[in-house]
Amino acid sequence: MKNVQIRDGADNATLSIFRATESEFSYLFPNPGQDIEIIEDFIARHHESHVAEVLNNLWLRPIHKSKADGIHGTLFYNYADKRHHLPASKREIDRDPSQINQAERELYARMREDEQGEADAPLPVTTAELLGEIPGGQQLLEWFDGRVPSFHDAEVLELSLDRKMARCSIKIHAFQMTSEVDAKGFFVLNKHALVSFRLEGVVNLELNDFNEQNAIYGLALSRTADQGFRVELDPAYGLFGFVEARILAIDLEPGKPRESVY
Repeated sequence: MKNVQIRDGADNATLSIFRATESEFSYLFPNPGQDIEIIEDFIARHHESHVAEVLNNLWLRPIHKSKADGIHGTLFYNYADKRHHLPASKREIDRDPSQINQAERELYARMREDEQGEADAPLPVTTAELLGEIPGGQQLLEWFDGRVPSFHDAEVLELSLDRKMARCSIKIHAFQMTSEVDAKGFFVLNKHALVSFRLEGVVNLELNDFNEQNAIYGLALSRTADQGFRVELDPAYGLFGFVEARILAIDLEPGKPRESVY
C-alpha cells in the first residue's frame, strides 16, 4: 500500500492521508517517478467509471499521519489554475530551485542521480514480426489497420487457469483511441474487439491485484530464452503481471463486449 496526501485548498484543510493499492497508485500517478497529480488531469485521462472506482476505494482507507510510513504521492484539488507552480514532470524532486533551500536542492540532486541506476526495465515492445509468427496475430494486426495495438486502458474481462495442458486464457477488451473528443470530454474510441490470448504449456507466471475492473496500462508480447512466449500486463488499475508458456495463440472477436464500461 502507498500513502496519498490530499491538498484541497479549503480553509480548514488538514492534509488528510489515504492508502492506495499499488495499482490504484499507478492509476493516479502513471509516469516514472511521478508523485504529484492534479485531480482535473486525472479525471481528464480516464473514463468516469474508472475515476469513481479509484477515488471511492481511496476514501475508505484513511490513515493518521502518525501511522503513515512516508508520503508517496500528493493529489491536488482546486489547483488547476496554479499548476505553473508545480514541476512539469509532476515529480517533487524536479521542483524549481527557487522554491526550495540549498539543502533541499542538494538532496533532490542526489535523488535524481540515484534514480538513474534504479529505473525499472521498460515494457518490451511487441513487434509486427512476432505477431506474424503467432496464430491469430496477423488478424490482430489487420483489425488495427496494420499497427501493433498498445492495449492502453484496455480491460481484462476474464482470466482462467486450467491444469490440463497447463493452460491459461486471458480475454481483453481492446480498442483504438482517436484524437476526437465526445460531448463529455472523453476521447472517442473505435475498433472495439475482444482479444483472447490462449497459452498452453505454462512454465512461469506472476499475476497480482485481480479486481472488478482490471484496466491495464499496456500489454507486450515477447519471446522467452527457450523460444516460448511471454505475455506481460503493465499495471493501471487491477490485474498486472506476466505469463510465460511454450505455445501462444490469439483469437479476435470484433465488437464491443456487453460487460465493458466503455
